[in-house]
Order: sequence, then structure tokens, then C-alpha cells
Amino acid sequence: MSKPQRRKGNVQAASSAHAAALLEKSGQSVGFVGFDTGFSNVFDAAAAAAAGSVGREIDSDVVLIFRKLSKKDPQTREKALRELIASVKEKDAEMVELCYNHFATIMDKLATDGSPTVRILSLRAASYFISTLKKGAEKQLKVIMPFILFGTCDSSLSVANQAEAALSENFPGEKSQQASSIFAVTTAKIAVDIIAERHSLLHAQKYDNEDSPEQRVSRLTTQCLLTLARLAPLASSNPHFNEVLEKLFKDSHVIKKLVKSNATVKSALLGVCLKMPDCVAIFLDTPLAAWIISNLDSPDAAVATRAFEAFIRLGSDERFFEKFNIQKAVVPKILSVIRRKEVHWRHVSHFFLSSYALLVPRVSDQLHFVTSFLESFMDKLPFESGGTMQFWAKSFAECMKYTFSKEELIAQCPKNKLIELIVQSVDLVCNESRECQEPIVSLISWVLDKNVLSDSDVCSLLDSLQLNLINKRPQSDGLCSSLIAGASWHLRTIHAAFLRVPPLHPEFVTPLLTCSDDYLNYIDKNIDVIPLLSKESQISPTSAKVVLRILRSNPACFKNLDLSTANFTPLLLPELSPNDWPLILQSLGTQLIPCLKKVFLQWSKTDELEPAKKVLERLQVSERGEVLSAFLESKHLPTYFISELAKSVELPEELTADLSRLLFRSLFFSEVSDDEMDSILGTLAKFPPCELLLRSMLTAYVEEVTDEELPRRFSVERLRRIGIICSQLIYTDRRYLLLLPTQENLLELLGVFDAFVQSDVVAKHGLFADTLSDSSEIRVPTAEDQFLRFMENSARKAMIYLTIDCEDKAHDISLAYAAAVVPVVDLLYETRWECSPRSEVFTDCIKLWEDVFQRTALATHRAIAAFTHLPTAPSSAQLALRVLCENGALWQKGKTEDRNIAWYWATSSDCSGMKLETVERWISRFHAETPLEFLAHLHDYIQKNAPEWQDTMFSGSALDAPSYHISLLCLHAAISVFGDISLLSSLTPELLDFIMCGVVTAMDSCDEAIGTKITSNHKVETLAGLSLKMFERCAKTALEKFCNSLDTEWPNFFLPTMSRIIVRWFTLLDVDAKPTFFVRALVKALLYLSELPDDLSLKKKLSPELDRFEYDAMHQTLIIQAEDLVLSENPFIQFAALHMFKVLTPIMYRQENEQWMEEEKVSASGPRHLVVPDTLSKLIDGTTGWPAIMAFDAALVPLAISISSDEERVAYCDALPHAVSTILPQILARCPEDLPSSKEREYFISECFPFSVDVYERYAANLLYRTLGTLPAVVRNWYAGLPNAATQIVSKYVRYYVSKLLVEAELNKVKSANKSHLKADKSLKIRVVPVSGEVIAEYKVEETTMRLSIVMPPDWPLSVPTIQIDKAIVPSEKAKKWLLQLTAYLFHQNGSTVEGIIMWRKNVDRDVEGAEACTICMMTIHSTNHQLPKVKCRQCKNKFHSNCLYKWFESSSQSSCPLCRANFT
Repeated sequence: MSKPQRRKGNVQAASSAHAAALLEKSGQSVGFVGFDTGFSNVFDAAAAAAAGSVGREIDSDVVLIFRKLSKKDPQTREKALRELIASVKEKDAEMVELCYNHFATIMDKLATDGSPTVRILSLRAASYFISTLKKGAEKQLKVIMPFILFGTCDSSLSVANQAEAALSENFPGEKSQQASSIFAVTTAKIAVDIIAERHSLLHAQKYDNEDSPEQRVSRLTTQCLLTLARLAPLASSNPHFNEVLEKLFKDSHVIKKLVKSNATVKSALLGVCLKMPDCVAIFLDTPLAAWIISNLDSPDAAVATRAFEAFIRLGSDERFFEKFNIQKAVVPKILSVIRRKEVHWRHVSHFFLSSYALLVPRVSDQLHFVTSFLESFMDKLPFESGGTMQFWAKSFAECMKYTFSKEELIAQCPKNKLIELIVQSVDLVCNESRECQEPIVSLISWVLDKNVLSDSDVCSLLDSLQLNLINKRPQSDGLCSSLIAGASWHLRTIHAAFLRVPPLHPEFVTPLLTCSDDYLNYIDKNIDVIPLLSKESQISPTSAKVVLRILRSNPACFKNLDLSTANFTPLLLPELSPNDWPLILQSLGTQLIPCLKKVFLQWSKTDELEPAKKVLERLQVSERGEVLSAFLESKHLPTYFISELAKSVELPEELTADLSRLLFRSLFFSEVSDDEMDSILGTLAKFPPCELLLRSMLTAYVEEVTDEELPRRFSVERLRRIGIICSQLIYTDRRYLLLLPTQENLLELLGVFDAFVQSDVVAKHGLFADTLSDSSEIRVPTAEDQFLRFMENSARKAMIYLTIDCEDKAHDISLAYAAAVVPVVDLLYETRWECSPRSEVFTDCIKLWEDVFQRTALATHRAIAAFTHLPTAPSSAQLALRVLCENGALWQKGKTEDRNIAWYWATSSDCSGMKLETVERWISRFHAETPLEFLAHLHDYIQKNAPEWQDTMFSGSALDAPSYHISLLCLHAAISVFGDISLLSSLTPELLDFIMCGVVTAMDSCDEAIGTKITSNHKVETLAGLSLKMFERCAKTALEKFCNSLDTEWPNFFLPTMSRIIVRWFTLLDVDAKPTFFVRALVKALLYLSELPDDLSLKKKLSPELDRFEYDAMHQTLIIQAEDLVLSENPFIQFAALHMFKVLTPIMYRQENEQWMEEEKVSASGPRHLVVPDTLSKLIDGTTGWPAIMAFDAALVPLAISISSDEERVAYCDALPHAVSTILPQILARCPEDLPSSKEREYFISECFPFSVDVYERYAANLLYRTLGTLPAVVRNWYAGLPNAATQIVSKYVRYYVSKLLVEAELNKVKSANKSHLKADKSLKIRVVPVSGEVIAEYKVEETTMRLSIVMPPDWPLSVPTIQIDKAIVPSEKAKKWLLQLTAYLFHQNGSTVEGIIMWRKNVDRDVEGAEACTICMMTIHSTNHQLPKVKCRQCKNKFHSNCLYKWFESSSQSSCPLCRANFT
């Protein structure tokens, strides 16, 4: 155990905290006294406190803040200063003053800190203390103010701004100058000490490491010099301050050091000197003068500027010339500065004239100097950096002007040299900006105006300029324009030359507008200006004014002027005065109107209204009509132009009507701006369009459209815009209510809707339509594409109506119009169009419909009111009401609505208080009761009270009887009940019999009504369609169980009876049949027929080709009908044909391959040769697309249900390669792409693909899956023959989507076999490894277990799986034979994996059963090497395992047979 360290005299380590504690024990209070305040430690502070120099202590929080100010991290110091400012704001005056006194002791450190933020915050704190304490701050101002003045010259602009703010806030106005004067001496002394490196502030504090020592010295020295420069003007009034400055400049050591410093310091030093009264003496007495001359071309802008300022001051003093030889020291430097075309030109070029003027009188050889000086401007051009030529041009022009202005100089200088320099300068600025060119142009004008050159020299100058500038056109056009802009008489010949040489620049013509008449006459005489301008393709208004000026000065020119072809005519006509107009009429004559038409068309492109109005006002009304009639044939009407003219001037009545029509149409058919719309509305208010145009406008808008205009015209934004336009028109004038639909228009729309959805409305909602008045006059689209176009146009109108903002009752009809469209569209896409993609216009319309009717109760109420005021109740109107009410709308009943009970049914309203007929009561009960209740009550009523209904119920021959609607509702309710197994099981036998017999009656009676052709009577179609839907529901339920007497009655009676009618109706379908309610119901019912019923009675269709195969008439009829219908473009018809083909294919297969069905015939006739049914084969080869694909699908049916033996399967597969190679590419082309993984099973595996938008894609995907799974070998052979590019595409798709599903299905087959017929087999065990796609079969023979492994590839079936046999009990040759047999079966004969494994087992059993046991080990299979006995004794013929025999030889020490003792050797 170590002892604690001992010190002599028990001395402890130094600790300020410990020292403070000792002092407190002695009764002395120790407060915080700041940092660097003169007290080096707390002991000094305690002594000061004992002496009474310290009073109240600083608060502890402030003490912590002051401690942070010495932290090394600048962020901490910044944070401390912010905390100090915030803290002292909450202190009392005494504490603030105490903090101020302590702050003053560290102000110098903070104000010179390396962090600019610290300097800013220190100045801000000082400013706060001064402004808060006011007079209380005076004691420390001598410490604070020098550093505020220093701060104004800080290198950081933010710091300088903060210092200026502190100065101006605390010493506003003149007090700022006074404060600077008061503290100038103190500030100067500190500055000089820092500059001389005598001040401690020059050395950074330990905690301040923001900049290096060299950087700090440079920064503070520069700052001090700038501060002295700022205060230097005070030297004349402050002798003490002047004395400090003089001492500084007398200190040669300091000055030499500054001169050797960096450029920033030297620049600051010059700044101080220049502020001194006699700075020249300072320059000459120090090395500064030489430094000034050498830095005239410094790249540093501040240094170069200061140097030139100092040079100008030096050059103004004789002492400079006494001390320096300017010919050797100054002139060469000045010329060098000018010759060097570097960045210094930007900052010092304005000093060149002053320098030039100072030196010219002082040089000995003026001519040589002047020449050299001016020529130096041309040396070493161009400049290294762009944007400097403007400084060059200005300086050169100034120096040239000075030269020309001095007679003694101009007398000596050769004029040709000066002219050459001017021309050279023009050449240099030719491609420069106008700012560069202006000084040179000004120089030339000055020279010409001042007459400083003789006439011959002027001619020489002008000739040189003309030649030089014309040769450089068009690059020199800008300079030429500037040169002649003033139209100087001296430059008239040059101006004429410029005009004469093409191309004509517009600015060459501009001076002719303001020049003197003599000048213009001279130009026109030499050039002939009007023909010159008339040839130009583009002409400016100025040129037209020049032409007019010439014409007015010489009216005779009108005679030779062809205004009909002149390009300046549109610009000339507006400038004509009334006195000029007769001359124009005389000039144009009969060409006046054609000319004006052309001009007006040109003006309309830029909306030149004022010129057009001026010209029209000078014409008669009839002439105005002729001129503006040009716009009637114009493809693009200038709406604003025409509208403003129509309002401004009087026009012929017929023309105004035409223009009104065009302007009104332009609101809808053109993209008009808000200004154009306002103008058009004003014109239409004056000239309203006719009523017929108003009523037909929106119809014309949605119907008169080309394919190119569709996207733009019918965008959502555009349709909304049309609605807004209609709103503005209606708001402007009630006559525009004619834009809205009338009640007749609404009834016509509903009539068209009912023609297509009436039966579907009954089937979905049990709502019946009234007979529309004048329904025979309604034009119903006959083709599906026409109906689609009608619905799209109706949706577009609906979107317009929904956007209209109108409170008038007439708008109720348009809201009802829009309200009817969307429910019908939704119903159509649920029924008739369920296999078609939804059009974009419908999507947009539905979204807007929901925005209006689901969020706006008022709009919904107005639409419902319009519907219920209709004289009849169409189905589509009732549908709209039902949908609106299902979305939460309420029908506010009025008196007039009581007349039509249909509105109550549509809105599910209570009608118990109304007086109703018997049928109406039962319809009301249907909408009020559950389906089961309705059926039970109706059955009881018919049995007891309505025997007359028994003869007409469910009868297709009593469609006008009162019971017709009740029959439909009964079927509707029955369909609902049969969809719920719990309700179905609760039906009484009587009620069940009533329903089922009713369905059979309905189908049978409708069959009689239909006859030999499907009728267009919607009543028959509705009754037949509902009975078919009932059949569909029963057939679907039968797949599970009825749980009543139907379990026996359905298959034995109802199914066959109704199936015969369904098949007969199938034969009545036409290839072009529309997807009506009846057709769709028939197709969906047909899909539930798995076989043909007996005793079919059909209208015969016979074919010689089918007679060859001895088909009976019934089968021929169905085959021919299916063959025809599969070519339909209607998906319902097409899939009905496919289903019929699948039902017929087993029959066709047996019929056309009959000779190969019996084994005896096969063996007698040679190899089995099966064929694809002839009808299917013809479709596969003779058609493309879905008909061929569906025929191929039907051709696969025998493989699933008709073929029982492997040999037959192989034979039929041999007939399919051609079909596969023909159809498989078409299937792949129609399979879905980018399918989400969540839908892969739904698309590929599921054979249930309901009618929907993607029905064909799902069908193609499933058919691809079935084809690859059924015919893997055939597909693999087809794949192997593809080109490389195609194989990559096929492999990528199959591997990504199908292979994994097929492998999974194959593995599932193995699992199913394990659970079923292989479960009892104890010797054979099969297991699967789903992760690797491996099937492992283990077969145990005696004590040996053989193992067969089959690994499915990732692109199965395009690639062959890997097969391996372990522990084979036969020779390797036989094992290979097994492998070959298994491979051939699995991968060349389209066999399944389970069947292949069973075949392998049979091969093993066959070899093991014929083998004898080894008499040595008494086993058939050896326990180690799993071999059969193979070594045979030649004597006794017994076989032994080789291992057993060798072991016998070793143990017996002989090589004889164990049985007969014969020697093996």
C-alpha cells in the first residue's frame, strides 16, 4: 500500500479557487475584476478590494459570461457576447455600469479578434453600453472610441458597417465628427504603435487563432493606415494629431517597412499620404515616389488607382520634376502602362488624359512623345479579358481630342498619322458594343465640327472611313448607324454610300426623318429613296414616315407610286392626313379595295387597331363592308381585331350579322384570351347572334371536330373554360339561356339512354320506364362506335353544364342532363362495355360529377327537381335519381310529383299514403321488402287472390299484361335469394316450385316469342335475359349444393330443359350481334354448360366438309355456328364460340380419329396417326389473332379429357407442332407485360377470367400457362428452332412469369400423388424441395435404397431438367438405359414427373424380380455396393456378388465355387 505523496512544508498545488477560499476566511471579499485589467491574479484583486477600489461585485451569471470570452473556440466567444448583451439588458443601471467598466478593459482584445463575428458583437455591445449609460459611459470612452474608429475601416464590410452604426447611433449628425476629432490623437497613437509593431495588440491572444501572425499584422496594419487616412483631414485643425502623423512619416524605418509590405498595406499608406496637406514632400522624402511610378500598372485595382492619384499629385508639383528624370523614369513607364493591355485598364484608364496633359509640356521631344503615346494605344490589342475596350475607346478619344485642341501640338504632328489612328480606332471598335463605339463616333464628329483639319484632310478621313466601314458590313452596321445618326452635313456622302450598298439597315433610314430638308434632298437626289425602300422585305414605321415626308415635299411622286404592291403601304396609310387621302385615291383607283383587304389582313395579325380605324373612317359604309368581308373567308378569325372594329365603326347590317356569328363561334372554337372575350362580349351585346345559333352551339362544339383537334378541344381545362364562357354569357344577357338544354332535349337524351340500358336498369334496380312521348322521333345510334361517340359527346356536354354557374331555373335541366350521364356510363361499363377500357373523357366527367353532386347539395336538389318535373319517367332518369339518393341526396317532394309513382320507386321513398293500383302496390312492396319476403307474399297472393295472373305470369306472350312487371320483379328477387345459400335452403317446396317452374315457363315462352331470330323487343329480351341470369345463378349454386329438392331436380329436369333452349338461342346469335342485356346473359349462361343436352331441336346448318366425317345435323349446326361466331369482334360472342368449341372438341376428336381409337385397328393399320379436328385446323391455319388462338385452345381439350393412354397422347402431340409454331408467337404477343407479382397467379393459373377490361390478356396468359404445361416437349422443340434474338425474348418472359408457376404445379402434382395413390406404397418415397425445384424419389429394395433426383430448371419447360440415379443396382449400361427411357418419357413424350418415377420403379422391379439371391450372403442386392449378383460359375451357373466371392476366396484360401467346388480360375 503506497503512501500519499508528501511535499515540503505540506505545500499544496497552486489553485485560484483555493486562494480565494483562504482570502474569504481572512474576511476579504473577492469579486470578479475582469480579464487583463491590471490584476494578474486574484491576490492582486483582493489587494485592490482591500484598498477600496472595488465596490459591488459583478453578478455570477455575468462572471461566467466574461470567463467564456477567453475561450479558444470562436463560437463560444461569439455566444458569450450575445449572452452578455442579453444579460445586461435585464440589469439595473449600477450593474450595467460595472459590467461596462470591465468590458472596457477587454474591448481592445475583442475589437481586434480574428473572428469577424466577435468584432461585430463587441462593437454592438460597446454601442449598447454607450447608448444605455449615456454620460455614465464617458469615463471609458477614451478606451472604447479608438476601437470603434478602427472598426469603421475593418477589412470586413459587416464589421465596418456595425462600427459606422455604433458611431452614428451614439453620436448623430455633427457629433460624429466632433467625437472623431476628440479621440483622433488617442486613436492615432494606438494606430502608429501598431503600425510600428510596438503595440501588444499586434500579437494575438492565446485563445485567438483565427488567423496567422503574418495575416494579423497585415490586417491590423492596413486597418490602422485606413483609420489614419479617415482621420487625416483633421490634421489641419488638430496640431496634436498632425504631430503624430509627422512623426510617423519621419520614422524612415517604419516607412521602409511599409513600402516593402504587401500591396494592401502600401495602398492604405498612399491613402494616408494623399490626405496630408503636403503629401508631395512625404512622397519625395520616402521611397514612396519610386514605388508609385512602378505600381502604375499594378493588377490590384486599389493599388493602381492610389498610385495614379499620387502620380497626378506628384506631376502637379515642380519638386517632382527636379528630383526625377521624367524622360528616363516616367515616360517609359507611362507608355508601358498604356501598351500593356491588361486588367489595370479598367481602373486607371481615366487617369491617362491627366497624365498625358502633365507630361506633354515637360518632355523634350513633344512630337516623338505624342506620337509614341497615341500609338501605344494600338499596341498589344486585343485585351486579355473582355469588356475593357470601352475604357480604351474613351481614353483614346479623350487624348486625341486633347491633341487636336492644342494648336502647338497639331502644328507639329503629321495629320495623316492622326487620321490613320482614327481610322484604325474605328476598325478596332467595329465589332464592339455601342458603349465602345460611342467615344470614337464622338471623336470623329468633334473633329469634323471643330474644323481642326483642312478640307483635304477631311476628305482623306471620310474616304478612309467610308471604304473601311463599307468593306466590313454588315458587322459595321452598328457603328455606321451611330456615325450618321446626327445627320451631319459633313457625313452626307457617307450616308448616301451606306444607303446604296445592300443590305439596308433600318437605322440608316432613321436620320432622314429628322434631318434638314437640304440633307434629305441631297440623299433623295443621289439615291431615290422611295424605290429603295419599296424593295425591302421588312420595313419600319420610320421608313414609312420618311416616304411620306418625301411624298409631301414632292406630290408628283404619287403618280409613279404603286401602293398596292409597296411593302410600306400598311405603315404609310395610318400616317396620311385628310389632305393626303385624295392623292391616295387617285394613285390606287380601282385597286383601293383589294389593296385595303390585303393591308387589313396584315394589320389583323398584330391587332393594329388604330391604323385600321383611321382608314375605315375615311371610307364609305359599303366600302368598309367590302374591305372587312375578307375576314369572312379567313381560316383563323382575328377575334379581338374584328370585335373592336365592329364596335368602333359603322358597318353594313349583313356584315355585322356574319361577324357576330363568327365572333360568337370563336368563343367556343378558338383559344380566346380574357381581353378578347371582354371585347367579343361587348360586340355581341351590340350585335347579338340568332336563336338558332345559340341553341345548336354546344352540340356543334362537341360534334364538329377532327381527329387532330380532339386532344386540345376536349381537355378538361378547355371544357371547363367553355362552361365559364357560357356562365359569362348568361350573366351578360338572359338570351344566352338558350345555350342550355330544354326539357325536350333532356327527354331525347334519356330516350337514347333507355334504348341501351332499359333492361339493365330493370335487372339491377327493378325500375321500369314509362313510354316516352314521341319516342319514334328519337334518333338512336345503330352502331356501337356511333353510340360510344354519342356517349362521349354527352359526357363532354355534361362537363360543360357542370361548370356553368347560373342560378336561373333553366339551369336545373342542364344539371339533370349532367346528372343522368354518369350513372348511365357507370352502368354501361358494368354491363355492355365491361370488356372495354374506360375512355378518358368519362373518367374526367365522373370526377367532376362527384365534385358537384357529392359535395353540393343545392346542385343535387336542382337536378332531382328537374327530373321529377318530367312528364314521363324514363329508366335512365330513375337510374340517375337512384344513384343520387344512394349518395345521400334527399328528394323534397312537391305537389306535382305525386302524379308519378315511378319517382317514389327510384328514390326509395315511402308511397304508403298514395292511392295505387294492384300492380303498383306490388312494385312498391318489391322496393320496400326483402327479396324473400316479396316472393313469399306474392306467391300467397297469386294462389289465393289472383288466379288470372296464373296464365300470364312469366309468359313471353303476355308482355302487355299487368303481370309482366311482376314476373320481372319475381325473377329479380329470385336471383338475389339464390345467391344466398341460407335463404335458398329456407324456401318452401311450393315457393321453390313456383320460382323454378316460372323460370322454365319464362324461357320456354320467350323461346316461342323469339322464334328463329333474336328479337329487338326489349320486353322479350328483358324477360329472357332475367331467366338466363336465373339459370346462371342456379348453375353456379349447383357447383356446391342446393340443400333442397333441387339437388335432384336440377340435373334431372331443369338443367336439361333450359340447356336445350340456351343451345338453341346460341344458334340464333349473329357474328355482328351487339352486347345487349339478352346476349350477355345468354353467353354467361352458356359458359355453365359442360355438355350438350339430349334431344336438341335446332335449325339445321350443313357443310360438305363436315359430311365427310359423318357428323350428324345437330353437331354440324353447332360446329358451323361456333366457327362463324369465333370471328366476331364482340368478346361475349367470341368467348361463347370458344366455349361451344370446347364442348364439341371431344366429339370432333373422336369423330375424326375414330379409326385410331380401337387398339385392334391401330395394330392392323400401322402406327397411330391422330389429327387435329378439321374445323379447328382450318381456323388455326386460315385466320390470325383471337380466332386462331381460340381454335388452338379448343384443340388442347382432348389432352385433358379424351386421351387415356400414353401412346395416344404421344400420337396426338405429334399432330400439334405446326399449330404450336403458328399460334404460340401470337399468344406471347398478347400476354400482359409489367404484371405485378401479386397478379401473376390470378392471370396465369386461374382458368376463371370474368368479362372485364383485361379479359383477353388474362385469357392469353392462362392459355400460355396451359400450353407450356400440357405440351412441354412440343414447346421445347419449337423454342429450339427460334433465332437467337427470339429465344432471348421468349426465355426472358417465360422464365420471369411462367416457369416458376409450372415448376410449382409439377411439384404439387408430386405432393398430391404422395397423399393419394402412393401413400400406401411403403417402398417408394417421393419428396420435393420447393426452394431448388427438386423431386427426390427413394425406392427401397431389400436393404438397399436407390435414389432418383430430378431438378427442374429455372426456365422449364424451355430447358431439360437434370436427372441423376444414385446407388443403381444394375450395371451402368442398364442405369443409363433407365435414364434414357425416363428422359424420353418426361421430356419427349410430354409425360408428368410422377408418371416418370412410377415408370422408373417398374424398370427396377422388372430387373430385381428376375434376379437370384447370392448363396454366400443370401441377399439379392449387395449391402455395400448395391449391385445384383453378376459373377457366374461356369459349372453350376449360380451367380454371386463379386465382393462376396472375393471374401469367400480369402476366408477359404481357395478359388473354388462355394457350391460345386469348381475352380474359377
